[in-house]
Amino acid sequence: MLNWDGSWASFKGGDTMQFADPSTASQTYYMGEQNSGVGSDWHTQLGGICPQPNAGGGAGSSCILPAPPSGTASNPTRILGQNTGACHDSAHTHLVNPTVLSGIDNAFAILDTRSTNYVEISCIEITQPDTCTNSLGPGQCTAAQNYVQYGGLILNYLTSQGPSNLTLQDVAVVGLAGNGILGSHLNKLSTDVFSATDVYVIGNGGAGWNGDGGGCDTSCETVGTMNLSYVTIDWNGCVAVKPFNMSVPDTQNTFNYCYGQSDGGYGDGFVQIAAGNMSLNVDHSFFRWNTQDGFDSLHLSDDVTTSPAIHISDSWSEGNAGQTFKLGAGAASTAINNVSIQNCRILNEPTAFPNNPSGWILDGADVCRASGDHWAFQLDNGTTVTLENNTSVGYGTTMYDVGCAALAPNCMTNGAHFIFRNNISKGYPDPGNAGRLASGFYFGSGNIFLNAGSAIDHNLWSTMDTGCPDSSVGLETIYTCGDPDMIGESNINAINPNLPASSPAVASGIAIPGITTDFNGVTRPNPPTIGAMDSYYGLSSKR
Repeated sequence: MLNWDGSWASFKGGDTMQFADPSTASQTYYMGEQNSGVGSDWHTQLGGICPQPNAGGGAGSSCILPAPPSGTASNPTRILGQNTGACHDSAHTHLVNPTVLSGIDNAFAILDTRSTNYVEISCIEITQPDTCTNSLGPGQCTAAQNYVQYGGLILNYLTSQGPSNLTLQDVAVVGLAGNGILGSHLNKLSTDVFSATDVYVIGNGGAGWNGDGGGCDTSCETVGTMNLSYVTIDWNGCVAVKPFNMSVPDTQNTFNYCYGQSDGGYGDGFVQIAAGNMSLNVDHSFFRWNTQDGFDSLHLSDDVTTSPAIHISDSWSEGNAGQTFKLGAGAASTAINNVSIQNCRILNEPTAFPNNPSGWILDGADVCRASGDHWAFQLDNGTTVTLENNTSVGYGTTMYDVGCAALAPNCMTNGAHFIFRNNISKGYPDPGNAGRLASGFYFGSGNIFLNAGSAIDHNLWSTMDTGCPDSSVGLETIYTCGDPDMIGESNINAINPNLPASSPAVASGIAIPGITTDFNGVTRPNPPTIGAMDSYYGLSSKR
């Protein structure tokens, strides 16, 4: 299939490559040159890219597949695993019998999609054989071990063009030494669409989904549309212990070697960089237990000459060492029906995850980065951000941190607006800061709610440092004070934000056009309940 120099010999645009293994069990293919007795010796056939076995010194990094040839809208190029079409469970918690591509001998990457167009990848798990990390310290990979050097799935590297119209369906990137998914610079045209559905980025030693391919600043701007649905991004900055059981949720697996920024590591869950005129749409996704921020799109709006928009709904962020949700908006953006749990010290609590081996914990200097703030917003001139029907609980200094982009420092007086309705905000004592409760809003550049067109009403405030309603705003006249009485709220590390019928949040909200269901998919009555869950229907709230 490959020529001696590593180019494709018989795979052309519009072709389908499918692994023809039985769909009843996962089959592993080792990607790279033979090392320490693992894998095959490709040097004779592919000597242009593959060294002798056990070459060491990083020589095996180039022994990887080239980017697939581009297809067309009507005839995309496809790389399919053995169980395509039946590759995830009904609850969207894990893949079912994917084809496994396991990187060995310090391979640079497993799959490269740079500069491609109309490529589909489905039912593939990307991993490495050994439990090791690129971070310097215990668990660092050695030459004798088999691991992936840079990223499992490469979208772009440095400032190269990324893929256009790439579709990822049922893809997992698990337990790599470095980044899980790397790069951005997606799409060339405003009509191009990047789609990722049922994608699991779990337990990678670097960032989970790192949008910065390196040195981009504002030169790798994504355009068009980027859709993420049922994406799980957990435990990045730590390494998933092998063997990883893909047939169960990642909460039933084991993780080790957790590193944060103070230890030379990097563990953002999902992070994006400056973007062009694009729309980032995220729904039904989870961002948990990453060693930096959970969902970080704050720098999407760094380029004030463009207008990126973010729409995130029905998603959950919890247990990250940094912030829960960070949104940088250059155009009207929304956050609806989301759950934010700020318990950022949990990754320094040895007993919180009893399945993990001794010594797994994150250094205490890395927990509760940015003062443990929950939500962060970066606005440009004229931007409107809307938060409606979210449930936010936890400790930290500030729950909602609102500021302007560096190149639009006066956005608060230049047409920026904020709409805040039907949200639950409940503070908890910070065990690492003398029991301090979180404040509500912090404004880096002036109170945005003073602007005509901004609105704050029908929210529930409970045990906040700034009281009920939030005294830092001082403008809310319709509100609810009191404990929301969540189904599980006594332990900040075990929150169940569903609500009983007796909760003061029930029927205390205001009907909002377009918000017809809650986090659980239940139809909202009129008047609706405040928060992400309308009331308790016995549905599971976590995966």
